[in-house]
Amino acid sequence: MAYTSDTYRLMRSTRLLQTGELDGVRFIRCIPHWLQGETRTRAVLNAVTEINEAGVCLANNPEFGGDYLRVNVATQAYRLIGEMLS
Repeated sequence: MAYTSDTYRLMRSTRLLQTGELDGVRFIRCIPHWLQGETRTRAVLNAVTEINEAGVCLANNPEFGGDYLRVNVATQAYRLIGEMLS
C-alpha cells in the first residue's frame, strides 16, 4: 500500500474514537478541514481511487464541512489509519 502524501494526510485527519454508523456498518470520517469546495471533493475522490477498497468511499455531510472520506472499521485502510495514529 503506497499512497500519495495527500492521501496519507487525509487518512490521518480523523479521530478513531468518533465512529459513525449507517445501516449497521460502523465507520470513521477522515475530514480534510484544510480544503474547500471542488478541491476538497477532488482530494477525497483521489484517495478513494488510490485506496481502492470496498468500504472506503466519498461521503457528504454539512455538519462535517462537506465531502469527506468514509472508512468502514472492517477494512485494511482502517487498520492502517490506526497504525499511523498510534
